[in-house]
Amino acid sequence: MNEKDRRLFWASSILVAVATLTVSLAALGCGQHGQEDPYDEAIEKSRAFVSRMREVFKIPGLAVAVAIDGKIVWAEGFGYADLEKKTPATPQTVFRVGSVSKILTAAAVALLYEQGKLDLDVPVQQYVPEFPDKGQVITTRQLAGHLAGIRHYNVDEPIYERKKHYNDVITALEIFKDDPLLHPPGEKWWYSSYGWNLISAVIQRASGQPFLDYMREHVFEPLDMYRTAPDDVTKEISNRATLYDEGEIAPVSDNSYVWAGGGFLSTVEDLVRFGSAHLPGSTFLKPGTLELLFTNQKTNDGKPVRNGIGWMVNTFENGNPFYYHVGLVLGGQSILIVHPQERLVVAMLANEDGGFGEFEANGIAWYFLGLNETAWPEITGEKERRMKQRESMSQLLSALRAWKTGFENADLNSVMATYSENFKSETWPNKLAMRRHFQKVFASGNTDVDDEKIHVRRQGDEIGDLIYVEQIKTSGAFGNSAIRLTFTREESGWLITNLEIAKP
Repeated sequence: MNEKDRRLFWASSILVAVATLTVSLAALGCGQHGQEDPYDEAIEKSRAFVSRMREVFKIPGLAVAVAIDGKIVWAEGFGYADLEKKTPATPQTVFRVGSVSKILTAAAVALLYEQGKLDLDVPVQQYVPEFPDKGQVITTRQLAGHLAGIRHYNVDEPIYERKKHYNDVITALEIFKDDPLLHPPGEKWWYSSYGWNLISAVIQRASGQPFLDYMREHVFEPLDMYRTAPDDVTKEISNRATLYDEGEIAPVSDNSYVWAGGGFLSTVEDLVRFGSAHLPGSTFLKPGTLELLFTNQKTNDGKPVRNGIGWMVNTFENGNPFYYHVGLVLGGQSILIVHPQERLVVAMLANEDGGFGEFEANGIAWYFLGLNETAWPEITGEKERRMKQRESMSQLLSALRAWKTGFENADLNSVMATYSENFKSETWPNKLAMRRHFQKVFASGNTDVDDEKIHVRRQGDEIGDLIYVEQIKTSGAFGNSAIRLTFTREESGWLITNLEIAKP
């Protein structure tokens, strides 16, 4: 998006705000004709924001729902569930929820815990002896907080090409059960969807029921989540969205290997029902169990990791907590966020990795809480900053796509882009870089992103600023080598200005 487009975006945003204010003032003058819905203004502002967000992030279709005090006060679809058929997205459209599956599964953990059927602090082998002893105790609590040392997806693991169907969660453990731990349990936080595979096996053994049966009978049906189900390629699922990846139909993959960590489907209406069941006073779980879910876990040396049992935990500047989880998956993105003190729940689902997250969901929450421009300024300011950064990211990705043909010679064609963060690796030039990784870079502000696979040095996003991406591990013609790409911000957008390849 060029500078002109950005100016038009912010100008249009101001016009929408003025129009919304005008409508609101007119409604106040017509109060004698009927009672105005107290959320009309919030809905109009949210609708304008989501519409523009969808345009900027290039999302084919998405849906949003907001619930307050357990009642859905707004639910709406935007764009298309299927582009070719022009099928509109609606609040009843079924989307992939990705890692939001983890907090759905956390509800099963909580139920079994409060029934005394699951001890969170005994070795997992007590429930799943098929999981090898790693020489150190691994507990369900550690697994649920990403503290157990279980690996996530490997960079060379073709997870979106999986065709094998697993009929049992115990069998699916074969993918990772014999791999060494990444670190001693409790030493550090390391995100792991496979850790939740192991949790699903614990649930199955502790409950005495197949994992998916337990989820349906004890979580989904009691909460009237009748459109929530496993993403099972062997079954026809009505009203589900077509999956897209950069505007193209995404390949079909079998998610039976990772039900608990990222394999469920749902609707925004089902998700806000689920979130509302986690508000104080709900009868779904006892108060002490809710506290367990939302208590920040810590490493062995006492560092909080912003993870409870599945749920991410955070607070605003005013001290009020909020709990959430984001999902990023091929052909989908999701966010479910719960504000317990405000008794507000927001869910968003899309049929492409759209780039939204907790800040966008909180932007919608901000409208429904009726906060003015001076209240919670970190939300309004961050929302605007994020939107600008995502537009900048879009320019960067356009530069990547335009330049990727430079990798089409025999040598460079086999260079592997490696990702430690987000679920898949790909070979250039099919996709030079993965947008999720650059979202992580932009989301970090001026803070370095530094992990064992990729090192990123970000120095702002003004004209002339640079981003360095260092690929530490590659494959193919260069063997184990290091790649460094340099991006420079210019008037026309982000341009790749240098490529270095060196063997260590």
